[in-house]
Amino acid sequence: MSACPCQYPDVQGKDDIASIYPFTEFDASLGMLVSNLASAGIIVVYNSCYLVDHSSIRNDVRPVSPVRHRHNGWIEKYGPDGRRLSRCFGRLNDEWYPLRTWRQKLKQQWDLFEDQRAIEMLEYRHDPLGAEPIDTTTTMWRKTA
Repeated sequence: MSACPCQYPDVQGKDDIASIYPFTEFDASLGMLVSNLASAGIIVVYNSCYLVDHSSIRNDVRPVSPVRHRHNGWIEKYGPDGRRLSRCFGRLNDEWYPLRTWRQKLKQQWDLFEDQRAIEMLEYRHDPLGAEPIDTTTTMWRKTA
């Protein structure tokens, strides 16, 4: 079940996604999920357009240290106003590519990966577009109350 969809590919490459996927929809989905979690329950948010830090649940949860993933998804991050906060770049064959180019190159080399699960562990990064720090590493939060 996808309770907090990223609306990919509709949001791909967009500077503003407010009309495609308003922050209020993301926030309402998170609120519904967390309201149904037991105290100390864990919520996982991966490949989301928006950040938990900006949501109404931010004071009801605390980050859990990453176990497996170095980042919380290759989907570029957006602020509550719908404007882009980061650009994502992926690394392949020791070169960095913008998200769209990286994904195209991965598709061209798909058959070279013996274990398709290895693709999710490829290196990518988020470059913030502004001075505001953004959390692009946390994937799990524990409910505090």
